[in-house]
Amino acid sequence: SLINSGIQWEKRIEGNEVSLIGRIIRKENAGQYACEIDNPYGNSRATIPLVVQCKFLLLCSSSIRNYECICLDAPEMDRN
Repeated sequence: SLINSGIQWEKRIEGNEVSLIGRIIRKENAGQYACEIDNPYGNSRATIPLVVQCKFLLLCSSSIRNYECICLDAPEMDRN
């Protein structure tokens, strides 16, 4: 993983698709991000939206609360 702008990024490769997953991110980091990849077939630069979604996790049936934030590349997602 790599850390950039205070966000820890994890690269995931599945078949011919590559995803960047942001870990430990804050909602104020949402916005437009540019990325550049090695691409011999065309344009290698893209700007993608960063959607921040936090989900509530209950740990071990105790009252300890933990929040995990994940980055979703889903601009069509309902943000309400």
